[in-house]
Amino acid sequence: MSKKEFLKEDVLKFLGGTSSILNALVEEIEERIKLRVEKVISKFEIVTKSEFEIVFSMAQESRKENTILKRRLDALEKKVKLLSQKINKK
Repeated sequence: MSKKEFLKEDVLKFLGGTSSILNALVEEIEERIKLRVEKVISKFEIVTKSEFEIVFSMAQESRKENTILKRRLDALEKKVKLLSQKINKK
């Protein structure tokens, strides 16, 4: 092998080594950022997606119940009004 080929091979090995080092560095940075973000989120007491979905579902059910109860109340008020009118006519 010529000197040029040795140099080329050494450069390729070096670049391969730096590539794996850079990949490890990127993974380490990503992990640290993830931990930092999780720490900030827990500090602000932000709810999780599952907690949000549970409360959202409860709110939807409450709205449905309120609509049903409003209809029943309106019907009862109408009956009371009709009964009051009948009593007042007598």
